[in-house]
Amino acid sequence: MDVIKRNILVTGAGGTLGAALLSQMNARGWSVRALVLPGGPTQIPGAEVVFGDVRSQESLEKALEGVETVLHMAGVILSPDPQIYQDVNVFGTRNIINACKVTGVARLIFVSSVSVDYATKNAYSQSKADAEEFVRQSGLCWTIVRPTLLVGPGGGAEYKLFGLLSGFPLVVLPAGGRAKKRPVHVDDLAVGLCQLLECSGGCEERVYSLGGADSLTLREMLSEIAREKGLRNPCVLSLPAPLAKMTARLLDVFPHRFSYSQAMQGLLNDANPPMDSAQRDFSYAPQSLKGRW
Repeated sequence: MDVIKRNILVTGAGGTLGAALLSQMNARGWSVRALVLPGGPTQIPGAEVVFGDVRSQESLEKALEGVETVLHMAGVILSPDPQIYQDVNVFGTRNIINACKVTGVARLIFVSSVSVDYATKNAYSQSKADAEEFVRQSGLCWTIVRPTLLVGPGGGAEYKLFGLLSGFPLVVLPAGGRAKKRPVHVDDLAVGLCQLLECSGGCEERVYSLGGADSLTLREMLSEIAREKGLRNPCVLSLPAPLAKMTARLLDVFPHRFSYSQAMQGLLNDANPPMDSAQRDFSYAPQSLKGRW
């Protein structure tokens, strides 16, 4: 596989994945420009900071000057306002595409979500599905990546929740925590994205799921986290799925920082995709999470 290292703009570089990704990219010789919201940090280790907002195509055009590849990770994951998913995740992606066309950027890697495959979509997963369609129709040299549940330093909301729950002797889980997941460590996902960036042929117009090496239920994940913390395995009580969904809808009636119904879908749906194509096309090989929770 040929390797081409070029100037790249990374949106969402200040988020959960940013530090691990920038460290990997710097080690591999990439010249990285990080898009940061106005008023954000003026310095990010390993990157040139440029200010802009995916909701403003004009600001994106300025940020893309001299760039050859865009890694678009910025997005809203949890919000009580459905419109913000459209403004940032959908229309923001459309603005990225239009700015790429104006400035001559040919390659776009869009970080979507494994939740687009859920049988019933929520506002977040639907916004990612809509954004994916914009990417597919863009005419750019595109690749779509669908990460699974992110774990490790700065991991996702579900991971943080289970880290908290692991300290309780008794835990109630929707459907008994039977949902099957393939959680991916932050460092493994960072390496996988770099491997994809270095794939100069055969990875265009493809959709890749990037998960971890271990496939386990949420209940098993809770046990693993507790074990690594040296804690006793919590006793798990099962909350039937219909009752869990109804409870989430009731909670959504009150003022809140995110949608409980959306969060509940993440706890009830499997996210255990095959990764054969990523392993074949750019040697994606995540490591076991044992000792890394």
